[in-house]
Amino acid sequence: MGGDLLDRTLKLVVVGPFAPTKSGDADYNSKLLRTLAAACPESIDITVFSHIEDNSMDDWNDLPNLHVRPRTGIGNRAAKAKSMVRLAGEIVQLRPDVVHFMSVVKPRYGGIIGPEASIELAKKLKRKGLPVVSTVHSFASDDEILNTARLHHLITPLDKGLVSYTKRLYKKVAKSVSVLRILSCGDEPQSPVRTVSRLDLHPKAWTAEIHPCDPLTLTKTKTDRAKQELQLEGKILIVALGFMERIKGFHHLLSCVDEIVDQHPEAHFVIGGNALRSDGKAYAQELTEQWQNLKHRDHVDLKIGFIGDQQWKSIFTASDIVVAAYNSTWGPSGPVHQALSSGKAVIASAVENNCDLQDQVMLVEPDNQRSLATALDLLIKNPKERERLQKAAKTYAKKHSWQAHSQELIDLYERLAA
Repeated sequence: MGGDLLDRTLKLVVVGPFAPTKSGDADYNSKLLRTLAAACPESIDITVFSHIEDNSMDDWNDLPNLHVRPRTGIGNRAAKAKSMVRLAGEIVQLRPDVVHFMSVVKPRYGGIIGPEASIELAKKLKRKGLPVVSTVHSFASDDEILNTARLHHLITPLDKGLVSYTKRLYKKVAKSVSVLRILSCGDEPQSPVRTVSRLDLHPKAWTAEIHPCDPLTLTKTKTDRAKQELQLEGKILIVALGFMERIKGFHHLLSCVDEIVDQHPEAHFVIGGNALRSDGKAYAQELTEQWQNLKHRDHVDLKIGFIGDQQWKSIFTASDIVVAAYNSTWGPSGPVHQALSSGKAVIASAVENNCDLQDQVMLVEPDNQRSLATALDLLIKNPKERERLQKAAKTYAKKHSWQAHSQELIDLYERLAA
């Protein structure tokens, strides 16, 4: 693997989160960079400046061409500015061919020195003649920004200010780099097109970065064995996993349980994820109370808390239907792409990026229990429709693999460095 434009090792510097923590942060970046380093051991050398927490680097030091320089979080604006200057000096000393900023806007995945300072850093490096790439992992509509603000109990004037501030950040990111990449999904993504139009970005200033999949060969035998391990033999397993946030719509799925089990006693649900911050914990408590009031709560495993990699994979392997009943989404869904990678039938709300997967998943109206229940009933009683979605998922995952994505990035880096 590797391009033909350079006859030497390409030096890449990445600024952004890397190793995933117990809250799941930065899993996309770490998977991408490890795939890239492993596929091109002789042709690329990667240095990552990353905010590391919870000793999450313990198992991530086995690739000789992937070097991580941990950086801790920074405090006030003055401290961030000083850190930006120091970091610029370190990067310039490395003499990289390309600098790639990853997910610098959204706070959870944001840059190690904050979005504003990261933008200034990108501009500074670009002025020094370095090619600068930035991948924005998530965009939000005005309504989504306002909904998030309200979840954090911000008052109306601050809501409006947050919308304006977020729009300015996106435009600043676009102007600060040589190439802007927008994380997207689907064979012909339209969600980033709408975003670019809404933010009035120059059409030539961006390109779609399709969220990769990790195509797995899961046979019926493996699925049945996974069900046995979970003591769910003979069940139709319906799964919804992710952060415990109201926008994920877990309450809609719980509202369908009694109706679905009345019609299909073989149906069983696994709903779970980690509850972060006070609003996530409050939502998890609401879900627990909702579950306790179900007639068929014995058909639901409600798992509140961190779900480790092995348990997560076991649940997905055993699943028949994966549900993402989101009220809104800021970017491509990780659990949806895990389901596509596993060749599973997916039901997803028709919101933003999910709409670009209309040929791979069954779309339902967001915030609509009746639409969700109808889709569940259809897929449970119609194995051929499940098989059609499974085939579409496998085809999509094979086309958009991590390896193919890595080659695309190598080609981009070599063009910029040539």
